[in-house]
Amino acid sequence: MTGVDKSGLDPRRLLALEDLFLGVLKDEEIADKHNISRACLSKWKKDPAWIDEWNERIAAIQSHARQRLLSKTANAVDVVEEVLNNPDAQDKDRLKAAEMLLKLAGMEPATKVDVSGKLETTTPDAVALEARLAENAARLAELEAELAGGGD
Repeated sequence: MTGVDKSGLDPRRLLALEDLFLGVLKDEEIADKHNISRACLSKWKKDPAWIDEWNERIAAIQSHARQRLLSKTANAVDVVEEVLNNPDAQDKDRLKAAEMLLKLAGMEPATKVDVSGKLETTTPDAVALEARLAENAARLAELEAELAGGGD
């Protein structure tokens, strides 16, 4: 709830908003359909209650889409895993599947390197690298267990 008073959104305004939201009719056609002037429709579109209603509808659609996408993630991971494990798949497809799984596991390579500073070389900390490798292996094991359990 945004605190905007929507009492001014009478049924005619809501119907006009619905027509505009559907995106099928032009403003002029909506104004004609609802027997109002184009200027009146323009004024309605600037009303905080109208804007709030519009934004709530957008948020509801986005929320629904997000939920639908999230409900399909287990299936998507299954498909990627099938390609990765398919010996008959082309190498490029298997590599892409491996890349996707690594990216999902947070192990993607850097895509940007800052070269504006001074070049310094250091010897890698073997202990820190081993610890990071162990963390990544544990995360991968968690993901594999999650996949084996059906993603629940």
